[in-house]
Amino acid sequence: MIDTRALLFFLTSLSISFSCYSQSNSLGTLALPDTNTGEAFSQVKKMLGTWKGELTQASGNVVEQYSEFYLVSGGNTIYERVIEDGVEMHTTYTDVDGELLVRHYCALGTQPEFEVDSLSEDKLSVKLASDVEYTPANHSFVNSMAWTFADGNASSVTVDSSVYVNGELQVQQAVISRID
Repeated sequence: MIDTRALLFFLTSLSISFSCYSQSNSLGTLALPDTNTGEAFSQVKKMLGTWKGELTQASGNVVEQYSEFYLVSGGNTIYERVIEDGVEMHTTYTDVDGELLVRHYCALGTQPEFEVDSLSEDKLSVKLASDVEYTPANHSFVNSMAWTFADGNASSVTVDSSVYVNGELQVQQAVISRID
């Protein structure tokens, strides 16, 4: 039996290893189209690089958070590797015809998709996509996420999120700083 988590990790690692070399406008002899992305995707681009900080959980418990953001897939997707208290998760941010699609591969065993809720110069908020069928009574899942940029250089970011765990909505906040 194939371990899907191991397979996902392998494919994701392979993707990152290739993307670390370069993002060119060709794939062999195939010319890739220019990437025109929307405002929300441009906001996520501010996160490219490596971040570290602390996450305060709803219980008040504080854990370390580490994130790496990479530009992949010819420039239309950003891949995030996030580690909270030693638990690794992944999030993809993809521009689809100018609209941001976010998918989070969660340690809770769900893969919620998100759509933009609000966007300003210093904040991006996403909410559970309207066609996602997770319910608090039956699933544990991230419900919303928001990034507030402390300055124009995006050297410090506050990440607010709401998570349903066993039917209970929990709100948590991380403050992370760019380290690379």
